Amino acid sequence: MRRPLRQGWELRLSYRILAVADVHYSGRRTRRAVRRLLSGDSFDLIVLCGDLSRRGSIADVYWCARAFTDHTSTPVLAVPGNHDLWSVKGRETAREKLYSFARACKLAGAHPLCFRPYVCCEVAVVGCCGWYDGSLHGGLSEADSSHMYLITEMSDEEMLRWQLELLRRQLDQVPSRAEVIFTTHMIPTSKLIDYSSPAQRKAARYMGSRRLLELAASSGATLYICGHNHEGPQYARDMGVDVYNAAPAPLLIEKESSWAGRALPQRL
Repeated sequence: MRRPLRQGWELRLSYRILAVADVHYSGRRTRRAVRRLLSGDSFDLIVLCGDLSRRGSIADVYWCARAFTDHTSTPVLAVPGNHDLWSVKGRETAREKLYSFARACKLAGAHPLCFRPYVCCEVAVVGCCGWYDGSLHGGLSEADSSHMYLITEMSDEEMLRWQLELLRRQLDQVPSRAEVIFTTHMIPTSKLIDYSSPAQRKAARYMGSRRLLELAASSGATLYICGHNHEGPQYARDMGVDVYNAAPAPLLIEKESSWAGRALPQRL
């Protein structure tokens, strides 16, 4: 059960959320790009939608988060991507990498959305990596369900169930009257896939799962932010939820606190 909303919080008229995904930290080049992105503008939240690292390096996760927290006082939230859960030289399982990701984000001054939601005023953000089940295109065969870079005893179906359970546990911590924002790395709708592209059609089964969106819609969320698909559309509306893909380019999402109006993205 959701706990009651804490008293005495002031309502905001609107929110400005900077959504960034698939940074794939590359040292000085990334730091310069982040400084340019954050200069001359203000945000209420910054959401990093996974793949902070390039090859599963927890050090890269830390320095990527620091590239943002060093240059802003705005809360920085982060979810892991599939790259962040990759095992470096076969040393950690996916579950262990998730805990390492959370610790690195905390050390860098960011809030990891793995086990605990971010709640401020009347807004709550829940998140996780998400996973895929082939539901966005064609399904998965047993041959598809191999983890080339993950050490895990779980199948893709079990991975997805684990991620959905992480989201449900965060929802249980959300105040009953709070507006809910979902964020995952994987995409939750086929509307963010360009099926006219052969490459997109081929990769679609690994892009995410519609069950992520179903959970978001059933929780009353009206805003969903994701990444992962570098070439797909950046906006879709599905099941009454505005869904944004920040992987092709960072997005500034402006949302009224009443949630009555459409969120208007600006490609940065």
